[in-house]
Amino acid sequence: MKFKYKSSSKFEKAINRPITKEEIEKQLSKTGNTSFFMNDIAINDLPDNLFIPTSRLNKIRREILDEASANLLNYYKKR
Repeated sequence: MKFKYKSSSKFEKAINRPITKEEIEKQLSKTGNTSFFMNDIAINDLPDNLFIPTSRLNKIRREILDEASANLLNYYKKR
């Protein structure tokens, strides 16, 4: 199942160390004991001087997994 998700969460200007695409992908890929996995995570136009707390990335990941669950349920309801 494929779908796109655009978060409304905002990045902050990095004070010490900016976050990298690799760090974001690593955090979002942690799907734990769910039936899902994430691949092809696209992060477009990430400037070099931004930061987002891990807690906010975790929240985004939970929102993505919730949306994936809803999409899967809707798919089977339509069948």
